[in-house]
Amino acid sequence: MRIAVNGVELFFDVYGSVLAPRGGELVDKPVMVALHGGPGIDHSQFVPWLTPMEGITQLILVDHRGNGRSSRPPVETCTLANMADDLEALRKTLGLGRIVVFGMSFGGMLALTYAATYPDSVAALIPCATAASNEAFERGLSRLHAIASPEQRDALARLRTGTVRSVQDLERVFTALAPFYEYDPERSPPGGFRPIADIDMLNWFFARDRHTYDVRSRLGGITVPTLVLTGRHDRIAPPDASEEIMNGIPGAEQVVFEDSGHRLMREENAKFLRTVRDFIRRL
Repeated sequence: MRIAVNGVELFFDVYGSVLAPRGGELVDKPVMVALHGGPGIDHSQFVPWLTPMEGITQLILVDHRGNGRSSRPPVETCTLANMADDLEALRKTLGLGRIVVFGMSFGGMLALTYAATYPDSVAALIPCATAASNEAFERGLSRLHAIASPEQRDALARLRTGTVRSVQDLERVFTALAPFYEYDPERSPPGGFRPIADIDMLNWFFARDRHTYDVRSRLGGITVPTLVLTGRHDRIAPPDASEEIMNGIPGAEQVVFEDSGHRLMREENAKFLRTVRDFIRRL
């Protein structure tokens, strides 16, 4: 489905009804909006790993502006701040109350930005494999550089500086860096869909927008239940990045996935779904 907000057209998909039978009546389920990683891809990374959450939530998967099937405004407008405003406009236009916000990686940065900007619109927050500042993100990238092969260092440099040249070049970059995304690639389940790639959006974020990203001083204003999900072996958003989130948000909980890297949602999917379901049921 598509919806016009803030001068852009956002694509979103919905899994599950907002109503669930309980006894002899229908009751509202929580609405969870999931924000994908990337940037420059789409929400396909959640299928089928997150979609089973439709059993206890109405799950809304959104492609951010400049990403996936959403429209392509001027790339300089594709900031985290504008994406947070888009999400709030989407919530209002759909007539939703307070929402559970789940964000993975880059989507976690957006989730934290949104919760800090619109705290009264959030019922609960689930930042997953993410960071509260570019400083923490850069620490992870610098550690990768230290252990990378020459080919991986070249790929990492093009990613960090926003100089990926084409979709084909992006495939080469991520092929080289793939070993850093999972703790044990042989244990990670196959499947998933080929994402829609947008090189301009990817390069814009890495070359420009990420350098001003820092919500650490704003985290104290987030007072809703928060569940921080962390891969013990995550080299993209390492565990010390999660510590900054935990230190900033009052009462935040954390679950560490001991056998996962950055893609904990896939690597330990059964534990991931069980953990998120348990959190949602306690709201």
